[in-house]
Amino acid sequence: MIEAGSTHPDAPEAEPALGGNLCFCGCGRSIKGLRSRARNALGRRMSLDLAMFRIALDEGIVTEGAAELEAFVAEGPAHVERLRANLHGELSRNDIDKDAIVSWSKRSADPRSVLLKRTLEVGWACDSGDPFNVIYGGRRIAATIVEVEDTQSTVNERPRLWVTVEARPADSRPFALRKRFTVSRGAIPNVGDAVEVAYDPADPNDFAYRSAPMPTRGAAPDEAAPESAPDRIAQLKDLAELREAGALTDSEFEAEKQRLLNS
Repeated sequence: MIEAGSTHPDAPEAEPALGGNLCFCGCGRSIKGLRSRARNALGRRMSLDLAMFRIALDEGIVTEGAAELEAFVAEGPAHVERLRANLHGELSRNDIDKDAIVSWSKRSADPRSVLLKRTLEVGWACDSGDPFNVIYGGRRIAATIVEVEDTQSTVNERPRLWVTVEARPADSRPFALRKRFTVSRGAIPNVGDAVEVAYDPADPNDFAYRSAPMPTRGAAPDEAAPESAPDRIAQLKDLAELREAGALTDSEFEAEKQRLLNS
């Protein structure tokens, strides 16, 4: 058994993170100056939003309002490119249409909230400080749960577990990932479960997993079964943890909480 809190010895070597003061486009250049770094952070956030929305559309995670989301996504790349060009010295600050860029970024909050709802519904287990980055910005891979260790502790009456998975890439040997999760009592994983894993290449042991089947775009949604009270309580707890982790703003949290309570 691996010592609690340690990195699994078979985890892949971490790749350099694209955060911090490096340009969000991945070119490797260092961004200096507070204003430039603020624009760099904005470009990184918008790039991640675009990646999330595209995956959501491709996988059919968002069905209602898909046409509107496609139109919104189509606007984004031009704004991101202007930010990149500014950071590379190709455009001045006066030429990037800051108001349009900020407007697009603010408007992304609504589809991000919809995506959060659907992410919870399709069964992702994620205790990351930035769940959207891991699930929609990370790498996806098939895996099997090979160890589940109870920590004998709980959060809001939900057990905390160490979960180890064996990931099976098509082009290299299998490797293991290990992370602690807080799960609902009705969703405790079992050794041998086949799961889909999403992990952060810069920190491979920061991963999420799900056993729910991946929906396909254009497929007719199944008739929803009535949501039980325990399921609703578990989702409210998930929302609270995402807000505490900084993945949700207070307004996004309140909107999702009201949606759950009124459903």
